[in-house]
Amino acid sequence: MHIFIRNYSAITHPLTRLTCKDIDFEFGPDEIKVQECLKHVIVTSPAIRPIDYDSDAMVYLSVDTSYIAIGYVITQDDPDKPIAHLPVVLDPCFSTHVKPSIPS
Repeated sequence: MHIFIRNYSAITHPLTRLTCKDIDFEFGPDEIKVQECLKHVIVTSPAIRPIDYDSDAMVYLSVDTSYIAIGYVITQDDPDKPIAHLPVVLDPCFSTHVKPSIPS
């Protein structure tokens, strides 16, 4: 989701800082403000939207796979406005044993 949020790193800095070594974990007003800001930005993002079940528009599932990763995008009517997407990088152990094959 972070690729759709402008200034994501700057917005989330107070939360990211909590993951640093030798930093005391204090979830205070600044972190709560960032959490509320992220909720708002995600919910109002034009990039991800819910499926319109009342629409007659087709829903498309596009899948791309390789021995390194799997990814999918769900769109409805407009491929430039995804409903959902997910990239998954496969475990290196798995990817060394499973190779794509071309049927003969």
